Amino acid sequence: MPTFSKEFPIDADASIAWEILSDFQSFDRILPIKIQGGTDSNEPGSVRIFEMNSSIVVERLETSNDELREQIVLALTHFLPIEDLITSIRITETNDGTTLNFKQSYTSCSLPLETAEEILTGICQTVSGALAGAARRAKEGIETETKESLPLKINELAPDFCLPDQHGKKHSLLDHRGKWLLLACYFADETFA
Repeated sequence: MPTFSKEFPIDADASIAWEILSDFQSFDRILPIKIQGGTDSNEPGSVRIFEMNSSIVVERLETSNDELREQIVLALTHFLPIEDLITSIRITETNDGTTLNFKQSYTSCSLPLETAEEILTGICQTVSGALAGAARRAKEGIETETKESLPLKINELAPDFCLPDQHGKKHSLLDHRGKWLLLACYFADETFA
């Protein structure tokens, strides 16, 4: 059974990061995924179902330990050709800061070992960066609201919204009305529009 261990320092308060991570059913606070269903619980045995990369992912919470700040999650289905992917995520705090520790194992995978490790490392890196961002937003009191919206029709005006740029300056869509505008957002890199 292949096993990988990875550590990523995160710029976040460990207790806030754990508060977010331990809310098993609110994974969409961390990643831009679409929750499809699951059980309404954060207890071991709870299931969450979400859409990622146009695939449905089903995960079950095996254990959650507040004292250790650790969760163990079993992926029942995944967008990768991996069977029985088990991920242990632990948040540790030292004098040097907060670290997110991942330990992953699986029974079989149709990908070469190095390819599987590269992909899983990338996923862990993405979750680490996104969790750090979610913890910073929570610390600053910035609420993230996820709600279903209907797609715009061709030539329909977008509703007004306001977003900060990389320097913290806020830009409103109204400021650009009548002009061509490209919004580029990349959640894993935590860039702003």
